[in-house]
Amino acid sequence: MKWESTNAGLEDGDVFGLNRQILIDRHILSFEDIVQKYKKEILELEAKNEWVKDPQFTKTLKVWVAAGANIEKIIISVRDLSEVVQSIQKNGAAVFDIRGQIESFEWNHFNRVDVIERFSILMSTLKGTTIPYIYVFYPEDYLSEQLGELAGFLEINYQKLKEIVKKKWKKS
Repeated sequence: MKWESTNAGLEDGDVFGLNRQILIDRHILSFEDIVQKYKKEILELEAKNEWVKDPQFTKTLKVWVAAGANIEKIIISVRDLSEVVQSIQKNGAAVFDIRGQIESFEWNHFNRVDVIERFSILMSTLKGTTIPYIYVFYPEDYLSEQLGELAGFLEINYQKLKEIVKKKWKKS
């Protein structure tokens, strides 16, 4: 089953769709039932993807770990909270009022609380694992010498990573 991909960027449509379904099911199924329901699909997606990006992992990583996914490393991309909220709204997650205007105050507040909650859940999940992780500040670290630290963490050639970043995350 192919899920509709997100408009946000580098997310894999199947991973995005599975994580979305896990988030829906957490309201009606137990954690153990969710792990059992999605274990096969999680392991299939893990086997076909060398790497994945999906902000929903902040809330679903615990399910992937419990299902036995072999997660080698995690990059936690940190950016200004206002930019995160703007990105969430830009990519279709915003609520619009009757005039088509974003309900800015309430929606911005909700998104800020949600982002903080997601980060807390992620850190709690990582605390219970041995998965190595690194913080990278977006876009600053991608465009600075800190990129060398990321290349070392990923065990890839610094110059190669620098070329990729210049193409993908060029500062506008």
